[in-house]
Amino acid sequence: MNIPVQVFNPDRIANVAQLFSSEIDRDPWVVFHGTSNFNADAIEREGFRPPLRTVLREELQRIVNVYETMKWAGENGGGLPILKPFSLDYDLRDPTARPSFFAVMSHGALLYATRDFAGGEKLRSLRIAFADLESYLREPAIRERHETRMLANFHTLIGMNAHPSMIEAARPVKVDVDWLREQIDALANIRRLADDAQRRHDHGIVYAVKLTVDDLQSLHWSNMGIETTTTIPVSKIHAKIAVPRDYSCNLFLDNSEEYLRRMDSGLLAALKSLRVAG
Repeated sequence: MNIPVQVFNPDRIANVAQLFSSEIDRDPWVVFHGTSNFNADAIEREGFRPPLRTVLREELQRIVNVYETMKWAGENGGGLPILKPFSLDYDLRDPTARPSFFAVMSHGALLYATRDFAGGEKLRSLRIAFADLESYLREPAIRERHETRMLANFHTLIGMNAHPSMIEAARPVKVDVDWLREQIDALANIRRLADDAQRRHDHGIVYAVKLTVDDLQSLHWSNMGIETTTTIPVSKIHAKIAVPRDYSCNLFLDNSEEYLRRMDSGLLAALKSLRVAG
């Protein structure tokens, strides 16, 4: 299928928080999917199929277990604080379901077409989580800060006369750096997978996908966006835009008025009606 291509315009994104032309960006039945270039061939040949599991739930759990044994959340909020509640407890909560995600707004999908998000949010969180662990090994100041915070939290709970189980759970631990290095080395395969995705990212692509009433029953609307576990055929791709490799996405673009408009028309309004009827 010959998918119409639009031109990437960073000024348009900065000024009106729209990636595509207004005809597409303001269409309340159009949703958006951002990805890396190495996924394009499959998408443009087969459509948006339920993705293969590149990372197993058990593999993510092993990394989370390392952090929980350390009683540490890392230094970067994009690592464990995303990996556990979103990737592990939400995205992989059902081993039989493999949803594809679509953003309601084009600039929401743009983030996932950047090199920082190459391979998706799970692999990004893994890269950050491993970087945090390496920093812990390398920098005494981080280890000292962790120990100080553990001790302060422990004494705070004692002072509050918290439940004994809470106090015991907060009891400070001494992290053996040799043990930590062994744990990191044992996870080399999953780390390589996450790093390879970023190395393979030459550019990003955002697809504009036009849905219809016939798609409603297969869609789920949540805080994560629009989800589906069924195939969205390539014929529904309305247009695409290539995103330069070095583009950095502004997370604070404000297009709340457009989002509110979409809530009252098109896809979101239809999904909202279905939810109320159900």
